[in-house]
Amino acid sequence: MRFLSDRAESFADICVIMPLKTKADGAMTVGNGTKLPVWSTIGRAYGLVFANLAAFAALAALPVGLSYLVLLAGDSLAARLELHILARLLLEQPLRWLFWIVFAVAWHRYVLLGRPQDRRWLGFRFGRRELRFFLYALALALPFVVAFLPLFIVPPLLQKSHWTTQLGAMSGVGLVMLVIFAGGFFLSVRFSFILPSVSVDRPAGLDTAWAETRGSGWRIFAATMLGAIPLGVLDQLLRALIIELGGRLAAGGTGLRALLAALPFGQLLISFLFTAILVSILSLAFRARSGWQPPATN
Repeated sequence: MRFLSDRAESFADICVIMPLKTKADGAMTVGNGTKLPVWSTIGRAYGLVFANLAAFAALAALPVGLSYLVLLAGDSLAARLELHILARLLLEQPLRWLFWIVFAVAWHRYVLLGRPQDRRWLGFRFGRRELRFFLYALALALPFVVAFLPLFIVPPLLQKSHWTTQLGAMSGVGLVMLVIFAGGFFLSVRFSFILPSVSVDRPAGLDTAWAETRGSGWRIFAATMLGAIPLGVLDQLLRALIIELGGRLAAGGTGLRALLAALPFGQLLISFLFTAILVSILSLAFRARSGWQPPATN
């Protein structure tokens, strides 16, 4: 299933004439069996993204734009229908996940293939490849969803209990959540190579991903977490700024209301840049550790 792919040709042209830029001293190594260099991988990921901003703009334009339209539609519906925040999340998040998946797969392909094989995957494409990516990403995220369930189940059951009982129960819940989170992080890192594999149509499964991350799990985790900090902090600051200033700007003049409309768009751009950094880190780690090489082109 494809949406709007034929309307992205102008953006596709940008990437067709701009192959992936990398520094000569930061060339990707392929399956050399050495330990993944954490700081070097982070630096190369940031350099790769910011050296290829034209390609980023081409690949992110439709996902960012459509995410922004969904956000505006959500604001309008929430105001008119007085939607509960949970109802709004259930309406918005599936669409925003869809846009995120489209971009993540496209950026994986751009990093790993070096340049687009053709124009068809530049734009907004959701097909079998993206569906498989979604299912694997959902499976990797499942432990974290399960970890939060006790917070919604246990407190209502303890409302009439003594505070000491509540304290003991919630301490136990916290411990269980910690164990599930730790297990979830471990499994998501060890199976993480399935995502770039699916993105480039590599015939490999979870067993292959598990084998290829052996001995480098903590390094992949460290590179991902440390690499996420700069843009992650900026993303959260923008979110907090939108929440804090939202009411004040909405009550102001035209200029302030325009600023209020621009802030969420800026936050979306940072969020997709954040995704590009994380995807680049994972793609570089995958390329270095798996031994995979892009198919020969004519």
